[in-house]
Amino acid sequence: MPNLDPDQARYFGHMLAACEAANKFMSCVFHAALWLSPVERDTLLVQGHTSATCFQELANEAYMMEITRWKLMPKLHVLGELLFRLEYEKKHHLPSISPLAWSCQQDEDFVGRIAFQSRVVSIRSVHYRTLTRYQVALASRW
Repeated sequence: MPNLDPDQARYFGHMLAACEAANKFMSCVFHAALWLSPVERDTLLVQGHTSATCFQELANEAYMMEITRWKLMPKLHVLGELLFRLEYEKKHHLPSISPLAWSCQQDEDFVGRIAFQSRVVSIRSVHYRTLTRYQVALASRW
């Protein structure tokens, strides 16, 4: 980063570190079995904390430099819940189940599907047409 001043270089360095940690976290989650090995659990703890810490540092630096905050919005609450549970299980020598075993990815995708069905509908008939289109889409998959 030769053309950046030290503040900008540090800011972009934290961006890179946050993305790398989040990527390693997700890669570990998607490659792990139902029950996490101790190494996988430790990887999730380290990478999750690194990602959250870097995001907090990015937010602080953006505020101090009076620039728009970086546009990544991690789900810090759910990440905190995951990390708390994994730390508790590690401290008490309990087995840890993969976060994918109880994730809500499909639920969030469900909302997106309904939103997609309502995009090209008149405001007067949005409710009726959205439900009708969803019924047709559901019937075609059944």
